[in-house]
Amino acid sequence: MTLHTNQFGQPVGFPMAFTGPWARPEGITLWGRTCTLHRTGPEHVQGLFDSFGQDQSGQNWTYMPTSPTLDFTGFEAWFLETCLGKDILF
Repeated sequence: MTLHTNQFGQPVGFPMAFTGPWARPEGITLWGRTCTLHRTGPEHVQGLFDSFGQDQSGQNWTYMPTSPTLDFTGFEAWFLETCLGKDILF
């Protein structure tokens, strides 16, 4: 089996022959034994910006559909339009 990696040496999986359509996730809260997953909301933008801003190499954006944004205004606009839109669930 061939290991597929990106420019950072991170495994990214193999190319997929079937790319959809997939059933749309419902965006429900998932309660686990050690964590709880919530759909992202506008109240998360500052914390996410602060967290992503610590990565100067761009590695944290490997699986993201866009490039890093270094200013809060640009990140907030992208976040509100993309992450809270109907096309992609975060």
